[in-house]
Amino acid sequence: FVFYFLIYEIMKILKILGKTLLVLLIIILIIVAIIFGMRFYNDYKFGPSEEKIKNIAGLSVYQDPTNLSLYNTNIENVTVKHIQGKYLNGFELTPKQVKYKGVIVTFGGSDGSTNYDVAVKFAEKGYQVLSLFFFGMPNQKPTLAEVPVEYFSEIEEYIFKHYGKDSPITIVAASKGSEYALLLSTYYPSISQVILYAPGSHIYSALDFTKNTSSWSKDGKPLPYIDVTKSDFWTFIKNQMIPMMTKGAVSFKDGYASSIKLDPNAEEKRIKVENTKANIVLFAGTDDQMWDSAGMAKQIKEKRPENTELYLYEGAGHFFQGNGFVSLRGFRMAVGGTIEANQKAFEQNQKDLYQNLEKYHPAVENKN
Repeated sequence: FVFYFLIYEIMKILKILGKTLLVLLIIILIIVAIIFGMRFYNDYKFGPSEEKIKNIAGLSVYQDPTNLSLYNTNIENVTVKHIQGKYLNGFELTPKQVKYKGVIVTFGGSDGSTNYDVAVKFAEKGYQVLSLFFFGMPNQKPTLAEVPVEYFSEIEEYIFKHYGKDSPITIVAASKGSEYALLLSTYYPSISQVILYAPGSHIYSALDFTKNTSSWSKDGKPLPYIDVTKSDFWTFIKNQMIPMMTKGAVSFKDGYASSIKLDPNAEEKRIKVENTKANIVLFAGTDDQMWDSAGMAKQIKEKRPENTELYLYEGAGHFFQGNGFVSLRGFRMAVGGTIEANQKAFEQNQKDLYQNLEKYHPAVENKN
């Protein structure tokens, strides 16, 4: 009797477990179906325009920034020369007719480019330009990790030697390049002006998947940084993990913001803009989904109100181009803005940009 009773009870348990496993299996299948459904939907949603915006500037160099052969150096009325030093690496663009005093230095962002398309436009208008890499080249840090602040000492030396010590210097940079440029301005009084697109107010962690360290270094040591891997967990799941699983567009904005809020020593890692002598010009879109550049631009302005110009473009994103997302190497990122808002911002920004450049780079006197 006991034996049959045990068999009966075991069968009951197996029956219950069977139902439970069946329910779990159904739930798993539903989740898998939803994920694959979303993947197909996102391919349909992003696919038609994806080929057009694989890189936001429409240049092949953004697919492989370190490949020098991809850079068009045959520019009408502009001489382009590749320059390289101990850490120095990039392009020197000299217009046939120099129309403005001083030198503009351009940096790209986390893509590893030199912001070359912008540099070309400057040179075509008569500005002398150094369009420079700050990581990724053979004589530089291989990734955006612990890039030395001292790099600018070599840039400064090159400018003094070829353009004179009294030459005004403006750095025009974007995103992570803006973070770097702002930091450099607090160490080098020779920098007259920094013009920053989608700026960052703090020193953030490196963009290197092999180690967690600072983006920047000084005297061979990483500078204190906001660790973005310590952002809010649910924010990470919602804005990064789920979009990656469903082939959606990943947004980093809330992750960056939460990492600052959760860091009790965030003030130590803020770039001390009050220590710079440079004029600061800030350009940011209010719908930036890469990070809260508008909010950080406001903070920079609050910390150093004098000689700081703030321009906010309503509804625009991280870039003032495109339809709100970019696809790089099969990875979709939300960058914010609509085609209309970004175009409107771009057109207005061109006026704002050159208005500020003229302040520190006056026209060369015509000796004729």
